[in-house]
Amino acid sequence: MTGSAILLGTLGAALAAGGIAGTALVLTSSGPLKDASPAATEATPQTKLIVNVRVSTLGGGPLPNGIRPQSLAVGPDGDIFIADYYGKKVYRLGPSGALSLLAGSGQAGSADGQGSAAEFSGPTGIAADKEGNVFVAEDVAHRIRKIDQTGRVTTIAGGGPEGLGAGEFRDGSGTDARFNLPVAIAVDNTGNVIVVDKDNNRIRRIAPNGAVTTLAGTGETGAADGPVAKATFSAPSAVAIGSEGVIYVAEHGNNDIRKITPGGVVTTIVKAVPSTYTGGSSLGNLGGLSYPTGLVVLDDGTLLVSDTQAHRVVAVAPDGTLHAMAGTGQIGAADGVGSAAQFSNPLGLALLSAGQLAVADLGNGRVRLVEFERR
Repeated sequence: MTGSAILLGTLGAALAAGGIAGTALVLTSSGPLKDASPAATEATPQTKLIVNVRVSTLGGGPLPNGIRPQSLAVGPDGDIFIADYYGKKVYRLGPSGALSLLAGSGQAGSADGQGSAAEFSGPTGIAADKEGNVFVAEDVAHRIRKIDQTGRVTTIAGGGPEGLGAGEFRDGSGTDARFNLPVAIAVDNTGNVIVVDKDNNRIRRIAPNGAVTTLAGTGETGAADGPVAKATFSAPSAVAIGSEGVIYVAEHGNNDIRKITPGGVVTTIVKAVPSTYTGGSSLGNLGGLSYPTGLVVLDDGTLLVSDTQAHRVVAVAPDGTLHAMAGTGQIGAADGVGSAAQFSNPLGLALLSAGQLAVADLGNGRVRLVEFERR
């Protein structure tokens, strides 16, 4: 850990400071999130209700020093890692509420090194593995970085000796590979790093030995489902990995959510529909998404999505239907029960526990906590 810690108070104290009173069911035009598969078996977990949603602000207010969280990840010890895109730094928020600098000098660059001696350019996506290593996708630098448990930063893929340069596409080994605006990242249980290569319209994989391969996508812009070698994407923006190895991808360009099976088939589970979004003044059409940016998957296959331009968090049932979870659809910073809370351009999501979701609330410079129960 680099630098001095700023004490925000324990997470429990932060919740108490939020002043949340009362609970409410998550109700939508189609009712609460319910079992979408009556024939569910032990091999297919039954979908549970999401109820009693409450939103609070960790620390009670904006993060210090003008930190604007872009994405979040949770480590094995409960640490929340924060990618500060504009500040060009990565922070650690410990379970005790202590906020400290993990890595980054604040100067734009691509230098590897220890803690504050390292440089970032556009730290966008962030993920942590089961050992506590942190991986960062940099869109501007077109690189994937690793921060080990000692705080040392190394480049594991992308970039190259020419420096930042323009984004390209090339599979290969380590820094011989090329990306074009990698924006999101996830790590599976075997140490593979899954990268959303946005402007290449591809999903890439970095093996533990550093080999970079294309997992899905031809590189053409589109929405074609089918075998991974023939599927097309349009500005993919977020990724999450399910318990059975299923990979879920959200897309800005298509305003949808796709699924990549372990067998190598891409299907669309949330389709794009005409949006009624009017610049932040309304919730929009709950039948569709407006710029989905954050994505996590629960144990029964339910997805939680940050619907960024609609300023809300929604749940996606396994049958693909959308359900309101938190946010009025209007820009704001209000804590409260799910339907009364407000966000301002929520981006990255991280699941802290079975009933706690952390949200990077970019516009408010806050980390929000969405608590919920499942029955």
